[in-house]
Amino acid sequence: MANSTDSDSESKLISLISQIVALDDGKDTDMDSNSDSEWDSDLEWESKIISLIIQTISLVISMDLNSQPKPESKLMSLTTQTVSLFKSMDFASLPKPLLKVISLFSKEINRGSDQKLESDLRLPSLVGQTLRHKPEPELILLIRQIASLHRRLSEFKSE
Repeated sequence: MANSTDSDSESKLISLISQIVALDDGKDTDMDSNSDSEWDSDLEWESKIISLIIQTISLVISMDLNSQPKPESKLMSLTTQTVSLFKSMDFASLPKPLLKVISLFSKEINRGSDQKLESDLRLPSLVGQTLRHKPEPELILLIRQIASLHRRLSEFKSE
């Protein structure tokens, strides 16, 4: 049986993922195209999604994924796999755009939540390049699986 802290953390994670997916769905066509012009011009959207991603990463970092109840939910299983993969990644072998994205997010997380989020104009272009990279990095594949799972669960709940 999950304790309330586990349930609260998973609920917060679901809420953050919901917000990210909702913002992402609004920009989906921009991400799949070869043009980054919409991303570059929409700094408010970028700032919001970066903030949500940083909150999500910070939440996951604070969670004790080893103490998750068994059987854990599919979301928590994918989250645990993503964290495990990230911790074991050979950063030298990553595509440069993904490495730069990770570096930018790491800098923002290390700045602390009390400081104003800095917008980096390179980020939209780097994210677009990362999402279009072939073959798709395993980390991105797992993140897409989490978003896809969330979309399926949301559709199921709305039926």
